[in-house]
Amino acid sequence: MAATHIVEYSKSSRAACHGAPPCKGSLIDIGTLRYGAVGHGKYGETVEWRHWGCVTPEILGRLAFAPVDNVPGFNELKQEDQRKIRLAIGLRRVDASDIPDTARVGSRGDENAAPGPSQAKRKAAFEIAMAQAQGPRRASQPSSSQKPSSSQGPRLLSAPTASQIAAEVEEEIPVQEEIIDELLCNYNTNVVGIQYYNGLVGDDEEVRLVRQPQNQYDRNAIKVENIGRAQVGHIPKQVAARLAPLMDRNQITVEGVVNQGNLRGRQEYTLPMYATFPHLVLVEPD
Repeated sequence: MAATHIVEYSKSSRAACHGAPPCKGSLIDIGTLRYGAVGHGKYGETVEWRHWGCVTPEILGRLAFAPVDNVPGFNELKQEDQRKIRLAIGLRRVDASDIPDTARVGSRGDENAAPGPSQAKRKAAFEIAMAQAQGPRRASQPSSSQKPSSSQGPRLLSAPTASQIAAEVEEEIPVQEEIIDELLCNYNTNVVGIQYYNGLVGDDEEVRLVRQPQNQYDRNAIKVENIGRAQVGHIPKQVAARLAPLMDRNQITVEGVVNQGNLRGRQEYTLPMYATFPHLVLVEPD
């Protein structure tokens, strides 16, 4: 039966939390305990991550029937974190100390509201300074050579008021939203050509996928390296043909996680693929 839950320590800081606002969309720091809800769609397996502190009572109830000992990643956690999860499942609530700062009510609102009073003070100070600067000009009289003609009358120049100038100065510049990579899917494949290279990897170890456009046998080649940057092999040619154009256009980021080390022959591993939201529709397979 396919897994529906995952608990693990975050392997990167790319994944965004799918918990409730205000934490929804915040990044999960590397090494943080996280929960993943596994889905199986048309294009393969997908995972929606959230901080462990953002897990709901409903999710804890489903974990109780899993059971938790069979949840992938649970047995690899530290003993204290295993006890923490068991206790939360029994109580149907997570410990308050596990709730991230990004999930605490008012944390974002306070940050957004903070500039208000300071802007009002700066605006008031600016208006006072402008009024003081304009006072001497109004008191000064024009010289005899600059007297307006009696037929035309005095010419008055229309100038913006101090409040108008202050409003322009204090106009807020829109903050560009940070582009966040989302997990698009996981794809299971193999590493080929391992007999030609000396790179070694162990079970459940992360590997690097590096494009090789200069490869004389395949311009779409993608080589697999271990964390020491020693080459282990290549991903299959058919898979590389689909991924290479997307990687070259920076539309997706592909990571590799080894399921079986290369000491036992053919190597199986999983490719978590990440893409920014505008690219999700573009990179989905036909």
